[in-house]
Amino acid sequence: MSSKTIQHKFALSTLAPIAAMSLGALSGCAGAASGAPNPSGGGDYQTTCGVMAGDSCAADEYCDFPDDQCGAADVPGVCVKRPEACTFEFNPTCGCDGTIHSNPCVVHADGTDINANGCP
Repeated sequence: MSSKTIQHKFALSTLAPIAAMSLGALSGCAGAASGAPNPSGGGDYQTTCGVMAGDSCAADEYCDFPDDQCGAADVPGVCVKRPEACTFEFNPTCGCDGTIHSNPCVVHADGTDINANGCP
């Protein structure tokens, strides 16, 4: 399988490029057997997160909610590795943290999911 490379990360707050990375680092995380099946196949499971029970992800992950609803109705998400680098694309995107980020990749790199309902 070929590997694509992303060259830069762009965040409105830092405007700082960082080193290139392999897209392989964007894959889901392995977690406890009680989590959701890993969509990429194999026997690994993804850790569930974002429910009222207080389940959270590791520091290098974000909680990816279904349909980008930010855990509405206590629907759990799954922990996914944060991207280490993003493109310079400017596509303002609201995160579940209530902040507008420069693009969807930066939302995830900053440790949150996309908020399909927009920012207040």
